[in-house]
Amino acid sequence: MGPAPTEKQSSRNIAMAFGLLALASLSLGLGLYLFGARFGLDEATGRLIASAFIVAGVLDATVLYFWERLFGPRD
Repeated sequence: MGPAPTEKQSSRNIAMAFGLLALASLSLGLGLYLFGARFGLDEATGRLIASAFIVAGVLDATVLYFWERLFGPRD
């Protein structure tokens, strides 16, 4: 027997949130890496902040990829 429709919708919403967080983190990281000087950041600080956003985005994408295996429907 599968999960209730509300449980399935909730799981889909959480997966969507992780996907959007991953996309936003990667976009912010890339933007800071490319345009950090325009925001008044020195090169080392811009790289550090950009790297943190990129790592967060990759981790969010990894959680999204393994979401069904980690929190799949329970029997």
